[in-house]
This record gives sequence, C-alpha cells and structure tokens, in this order.
Amino acid sequence: MNYYGRSLAEADAGTDLESAAMGDILHAALMQPSHEAPYRGPASLKKGDCEHQCTWEGSPEDFHGEEEILRTGKRIYFLRFHGGIVS
Repeated sequence: MNYYGRSLAEADAGTDLESAAMGDILHAALMQPSHEAPYRGPASLKKGDCEHQCTWEGSPEDFHGEEEILRTGKRIYFLRFHGGIVS
C-alpha cells in the first residue's frame, strides 16, 4: 500500500490538543481492520469529539480509498491510499 496524508490543523494554541485527539482516534481505527477490507480501519469510528471515516473501492488485489478525521465536525486530517498485489 502507498499512502499520503497530512494534518489540516492550523498552528495555534489548540494544535497540540488537536494533534493528540487525532493520534488517539487514528490509532484506535488502525487497530480495528476488517478481514474483508484490511486497509485503514473501519468505515466509521467515533471517539470523544472526533470521528474517523474511511471509504474505499476494490479488493485487496487492487484498491484505493480516502480517510479523514473530523473534530467537532471540522476536517482536521486527510489521507489517500492505494495498493494491491505486486507480482
């Protein structure tokens, strides 16, 4: 799998708290992959005031998708991924 993502948090006094919340829910999501789609966690996960959402298309042989984290409804992180079986 290849992926690229980044934080959308602006540098201000709340950035450390936002980064901690982002890391907390991202870790929780990555620890819950499904057998059918073991890419970046479940389709949706809520924890505190954060929500992790992941959408994908394809199968483990050839797939692509996007992931985002929302905090109080504001998008604070995104990631795009793709991959598959390499011969």
